Amino acid sequence: MVQLPIEAILQIAGVEVIVASVENQLQIEVMYGIKIVADALISDSVDTEFDLISLPAQLYTILELCRVFDKIFKELDRGLT
Repeated sequence: MVQLPIEAILQIAGVEVIVASVENQLQIEVMYGIKIVADALISDSVDTEFDLISLPAQLYTILELCRVFDKIFKELDRGLT
């Protein structure tokens, strides 16, 4: 059986995909030592509008994303009030 990462499946379907790193660098190491290069840092994507955000299942990454989203939502809230 062949497994494809979700971003590959979306790209095959014609969806524009931006892979964002929650680290302070674009090159990151994921499961099983696989290295990938992200398109952008999540912290630089605050002003980007997304139709879908897919979260990986690693706990550390999810906690880091929560911190980033908390910052984004607070900035959005300041802009709306």
